[in-house]
Amino acid sequence: MQPHTKKLHWLFYILAFIVANVIIFFCVTAQPKFSLRLENQEEFKSVTIHIQTKGILPTKSVTATLADQPLALEKIDRNHYTTTVKDNGTLLVNVTNFNGMQQSRFENIVTIDNAAPTITGEVTKEGVVTLLLDDSQSGINYDGLYGIDGNGHRLLPTSIDHDNEKVVFQYSGGKIDVHAVDNIGNESTTTFYDKDAKNSNIYNPNIEYDIGNVKEQSKDQSAQAYQPTNRMTNRYALANLASVFTFVHSLIYAFFHKY
Repeated sequence: MQPHTKKLHWLFYILAFIVANVIIFFCVTAQPKFSLRLENQEEFKSVTIHIQTKGILPTKSVTATLADQPLALEKIDRNHYTTTVKDNGTLLVNVTNFNGMQQSRFENIVTIDNAAPTITGEVTKEGVVTLLLDDSQSGINYDGLYGIDGNGHRLLPTSIDHDNEKVVFQYSGGKIDVHAVDNIGNESTTTFYDKDAKNSNIYNPNIEYDIGNVKEQSKDQSAQAYQPTNRMTNRYALANLASVFTFVHSLIYAFFHKY
């Protein structure tokens, strides 16, 4: 074999060795690649998760958790996995290649409406409450808005301002339970009392009070509540004073009888 031919053979072996090691290195260190897509289903009620693997090497496993709870994935085809969730939380997807290399991705799911509307308000005068309603996702269902007053009567709003989400109720019986629902059925309830009657010490929700009389009665009761304490204090003072006089009298009597 000619020297020139020997050199070519050695060069071929070296190149083959390099290529083989590059392939081995690639197979050992190649990380999985995948895409993650979130698709809203049934507005504000659920989210469908799509996972599509894209790597050249075979995939060993695909797993997903939501708020640390495992999800059951359905394999649509060789590279496509899917599942549907009905709760918000942090989504974690893990894809592992046959070589053990792993790739992870986090996504926050926040589009599912599982919170009831917020009701805030003020009793502007006896028997009238003004409310502000808020639901940042599906919105307020004003057709489902109602109240139950202190007499057990079901009431509809007196007025509704849709632009400012403001509602007014008129009621009787000393209080009203306001029920609000959003557009997917989440419901909340808040109770409002007649402003002054609620703060009275003698408030009874089953009786309609005259607010002025309640205030006067409360003041009288408060004064009477302190009177027994004052009388008791005076009795203790008189008893202590009598004890002092008795002691002094005993000292004087003993002194004169001794000397």
